[in-house]
Amino acid sequence: GPVFRIEGLADRLLVFEPGARPRLVLGGYAAYRSDAQRDSAQRAESTPQRGEGGRAGSGRDRGGNRRERQRRERARARSFEKLERDIMEREEQIAALEQRMLDPELARDHEALRSLGEQHAKLRRELEVLNAEWERQAEQMA
Repeated sequence: GPVFRIEGLADRLLVFEPGARPRLVLGGYAAYRSDAQRDSAQRAESTPQRGEGGRAGSGRDRGGNRRERQRRERARARSFEKLERDIMEREEQIAALEQRMLDPELARDHEALRSLGEQHAKLRRELEVLNAEWERQAEQMA
């Protein structure tokens, strides 16, 4: 099923859950399940109940501040999703370029190989920048 495919491919997961900030889980699906169970238990212990003081029951949190926070979180999630699409696109471009570079017909065309090599290096640099930004944003959301 889908769990097996995720476990076999993913070494980190970005988890989006209702009512919670997106978070980064390093490891496969088993690490996610373990973290989810631990986090669920911690949230249950630390969630203030109504009438226990603090700001949990204040009117300001129910109004504009909460909506603004949700709006910012949705914008961050959209930005993160675009970043992930850009990463996937670069990875696909790199894979296609590597396939072209393996073409035996190009072995004799040094100029074409040089050009493809430059494109490959450029895409790799772009991918490095995108991955660094992905990690930065994931850490902020965690």
